[in-house]
Amino acid sequence: MAIEKIATVTHYQGTLADIDELTETDGYPTGSIYHAVDTGDELVRFANGWSIDLRKARAIKRAELL
Repeated sequence: MAIEKIATVTHYQGTLADIDELTETDGYPTGSIYHAVDTGDELVRFANGWSIDLRKARAIKRAELL
């Protein structure tokens, strides 16, 4: 597992198709969030890439089990 320091988090939005434009590794700090307005998906910058952010979904699922 990679551990990365989160420094200056930035927020971006656009369509899911626009995520391909966010490929510059130094331009987007770890922990930054991209909101796809057409699908509602949220992606988080981690390990030099964008991954679907499942933190909220998993928290809700865990809360349902309590």
